[in-house]
Amino acid sequence: MKRCNLYTQAAIWLGALLLQSPISGAALADKAYTSQFLGEDSFTTVGDNYFLPLLPGYFQVLETPNGKVKVTVTVTNRTKKVAGVETRIVTENEEKNGVLFETTDN
Repeated sequence: MKRCNLYTQAAIWLGALLLQSPISGAALADKAYTSQFLGEDSFTTVGDNYFLPLLPGYFQVLETPNGKVKVTVTVTNRTKKVAGVETRIVTENEEKNGVLFETTDN
């Protein structure tokens, strides 16, 4: 079982390195991409993102395979201005061995 996991991890790292190389080269070759970002007025405090929808009340529970560490990420109904841009606050609660270890607002 461990051998399979080791090979799987090695394959993932190798794939990530191979993918990163051409992307980095393209980014260095063409610096014009930085001028094509949308303006600050195009940001929003809600959004339906596949990985973390910024919909108040939405939450995800992430847990280690052995169950010793659990992180609960909750999208709050609060916002905060950062550099003039209204942003959504996400709260993360981290538990270790069933005991609340850390709470952060991001």
